[in-house]
This record gives sequence, C-alpha cells and structure tokens, in this order.
Amino acid sequence: MGNQTSQLFALYYLDPLDRLVKERLRVKRYTRYMDDMVLLHKLRTSAKNRLKKRLKGLQKGYAEGRLNFDDVNRSLAATHEHLIHGHTYRLRAKVYSETVFTRKDEDE
Repeated sequence: MGNQTSQLFALYYLDPLDRLVKERLRVKRYTRYMDDMVLLHKLRTSAKNRLKKRLKGLQKGYAEGRLNFDDVNRSLAATHEHLIHGHTYRLRAKVYSETVFTRKDEDE
C-alpha cells in the first residue's frame, strides 16, 4: 500500500513541476520517474565562453601585475585538470591556442 501511495503522490504533487519545466521553461530534454528528475542542456557554447572569460581574467591580472607566474600556472593547471574529465580536447586546443600571457612594461 505504501509503495502505491508514494507513486500516486509523486504523480500528483510533481505534475506542476513537470508542467513548469516543459511548458514555461521549455526544457527540451527533461524526464522524471517518480521523484528522480533529469535535465539535459547543451553547454558547449556557454562552457567555451566561461573558459575564455576565465582565461581573459587571468591574462589581465598577469598583465597588470596582480598575478604572478605561479598563480597563473596553478590556476591553469586546476582548470586543465577539471576539463580533462570531459570530452574537451578540441575546446582546450582552440582556446589555449588563442591565449597568450604577457606583462605590460612598467615604463609605459
């Protein structure tokens, strides 16, 4: 009896959530079984933009002298270790090839 009521409650109480996600938020890849939900979203462009933004921040900090070489190196190593867990070889190759770290001359 308890298992059947849980199923009924899951259907009854989570239906408004299903409608919100599917109809108002228009999430295309959404599924739910009882109280387990899965939302899938393509993050390819936003992940690339976040990586570029992070690297630009590091470039700017290094150029202005706020970050030293070791700080930049540690941050890049942490970012790289995070990225290698996904299928990001092309993303890393493209973004890293476009990134150069230089210091501004102090006499300028």
